[in-house]
Amino acid sequence: MKKRLPAAVLTLLVAGLTGRANAQNQKTIFDVADTNHDGYVDLAEHNTANYKSFKKYDTNGDDALSTPEMIAKFKNEGLPQTEIARGVNANLMLMDSNKDGSLSWAEFKAWYEVHMFGAMDKNHDGMLSREEFILNEKAP
Repeated sequence: MKKRLPAAVLTLLVAGLTGRANAQNQKTIFDVADTNHDGYVDLAEHNTANYKSFKKYDTNGDDALSTPEMIAKFKNEGLPQTEIARGVNANLMLMDSNKDGSLSWAEFKAWYEVHMFGAMDKNHDGMLSREEFILNEKAP
């Protein structure tokens, strides 16, 4: 049986790593991600934007996010530390495919392409329109 992560926990990690905290922010990020300015964000553009954000939190430069790096990202979000730790641990269990206790860029990218980009791409054309780009709370 396929496990689904609660939307609130998923949103905590994905919004944090991709910089999407609210609908107002999403428009700005869409414009930044749409590097060729064609009104769509394709997978390559999306991965480039996500990688830049991912690297901001990879403080030791090892191309992976450790639990402390992930927790530090959410320190100023106003959430209790126990909630942050629980969300980080839940996301690690979901995305850490090699179970080494950290989230590599390759793991994040592979998971994100299927479960987030794929879920947002409603018409399955390999590109996100501005409307599709909005983070969907119902995404798996």
